[in-house]
Amino acid sequence: QQRRLRRLLLAVLRNCLLNTVNLDASLAQADLDALVGLVDCLDQMDSALYLVTVLHLCNKCSPSRIAVAVPCNTALVELLVRCINERVTACQPTTRLADDNSGLYKLQVQEKQQCREHQDSTKALRGDSRPPTAVGPDTAAIGPGTSETS
Repeated sequence: QQRRLRRLLLAVLRNCLLNTVNLDASLAQADLDALVGLVDCLDQMDSALYLVTVLHLCNKCSPSRIAVAVPCNTALVELLVRCINERVTACQPTTRLADDNSGLYKLQVQEKQQCREHQDSTKALRGDSRPPTAVGPDTAAIGPGTSETS
């Protein structure tokens, strides 16, 4: 029941702050510090509601007041960094799909490029303009002076 009560109190604070017309003028610095200091008594489930409240404070209060209250609270900064890190890692897939064969195509392109580079270097070493021999897994060596057998 303490969790529900804490969540209810956070919602009441958020609603009071959202409905205040001139928040910067009506909120004392001690109250702002107390609101920022609430981060120490939060559960993980309460962090979203609390961060919405802090974001509203940051948008409606003067930057000089926020610069005094927020950066010096290490627990709040850690919560912000943790939330950002969770968002970033949630956007990046950690496992490849079983049907994803894009790595094979890249490998084939690299192999073809390496084969062309090797053919060009052997052609330059031979010093002639003969076409390079075609060698593949399904074909025999075909080139000048060789016969094709089926």
